[in-house]
Amino acid sequence: MRRSTAPAWAGRRALHVLTASRPRIVRHIGAVMHVVGAVPDGRLLAVALIEEADDEYVVVGARWLDEDEAQSLRKLMERGGR
Repeated sequence: MRRSTAPAWAGRRALHVLTASRPRIVRHIGAVMHVVGAVPDGRLLAVALIEEADDEYVVVGARWLDEDEAQSLRKLMERGGR
């Protein structure tokens, strides 16, 4: 098992985006998955994952979206991702 060097808040917020945040945007290309969703305080978090085995992913990074990025993606989410 790998041990993360990320702060504890990062793991909790990424887990929220991956499991509970709706709506969210998911982009899956090859072995890479990007997920963007809102955390409880409304900020958007982008989470990057790598697929290590069939349907088994490891979070490799996460970052807060700036307001310009967030505004565009919120509009996209309101339209159902279209």
